[in-house]
Order: sequence, then C-alpha cells, then structure tokens
Amino acid sequence: MQKAIIFNVIFLIFFLNIQAQNTNITARLTIYKGGNADVFYFNSMNKYKTGITLDDYTRFAIYWRDDSGLPDPDPPSAPHNWELRVLASANQINGDLAGNTLPLETVRLLAQDGGGTTPLGPFCQPEDHLQTPPAELVLVTGAPQGDSNANRIDITYKVGTFLVPGPDYNRILGTNNTPDHYTIDLIFTLTEENF
Repeated sequence: MQKAIIFNVIFLIFFLNIQAQNTNITARLTIYKGGNADVFYFNSMNKYKTGITLDDYTRFAIYWRDDSGLPDPDPPSAPHNWELRVLASANQINGDLAGNTLPLETVRLLAQDGGGTTPLGPFCQPEDHLQTPPAELVLVTGAPQGDSNANRIDITYKVGTFLVPGPDYNRILGTNNTPDHYTIDLIFTLTEENF
C-alpha cells in the first residue's frame, strides 16, 4: 500500500496602513511579533482534516492619541476611539500554478487582548473569516487612547478549521483543492472608529 501526502503552504503577508480624518490624531501601528504567517504547512492527513491554528501569532502595539479636544475647542469634542481592520488584497488565495485557488473564507482571524496595560478584550470582535469579495473585516472597535504599552492586540489565524458544512465550510481537504504554494496579502488598517 502506497501513502501519499499532499502538501499545501499558505503564506499570509502583512501590510500596515493608518487612516484618520482628524489631523489632531497621532497614530502608530507596530508589529511586535509574527510579521509573516508562513507556517501553514499541510503535510499530513490530520492537518488537512482538522486545519491549522496559529494562536496569538501576530502581536500589534497601537499608539493612539487624539488631541482634538485641546485646547478647549468650542464646541468641545470627545476623543475619537480607534479600530483595527483587515482586508485581503485579492478575491481569492492564489497558488503558484496558474488556476490553483482557495476561497478567502478558508482563513479565519481572531483578535484578542495582547497583554498591554489597557484591557482590550471588550473591544475585540468575534472570530470571523476573510470576506469574498474582499471587504474590510473589523477586528477591534471602540478602543481608547493609549500608548504602545497600553494597547496590545494578538491575532490568531486559523486555516481550514471550520468543519461544519454550510456557507462557511472551509476545510482544506476538498475535491477542488490542488496541492500548491498559496499566498495572500493581508492589509491591516488602524483608523478612527466608524471612519
């Protein structure tokens, strides 16, 4: 009896972006760890069946300061809170070989408090998958001002882990998934809440 192991690799490459409408906002988005998620090696049947999870793989430190309420404007304005969003750079995850693709829904993300001095858990949104067609996925919303020691967010990546058949069914092992080297760029954006 001959065994065959199918080999897929998915790379997630990150780009950072900062947007703000208010010119009194100072913002910085820094990657502390996990700048490239290049370790999704599906090299066993068990990984194909259960998927792969990279817990707390990327850590962002966020500096957000809004001076729009200074010096005592008329009318006074409250500081703007921040959001962290992610967007896929393409409509699908493309393989090296022409025609090999995986749906964006194959990748799920979860934002969690990264251990800064400000508890950010209440501002983190539930786990969700990338959207087709690409649309920004809000990971954190309504988070307060603070420096990079206060605002830390960890991102968990899951590929092929949603095993319930239905519209979100994204198991890697399928009839149309060809072994290949797949890559998708993810664009993380730090912005004003509801901007």
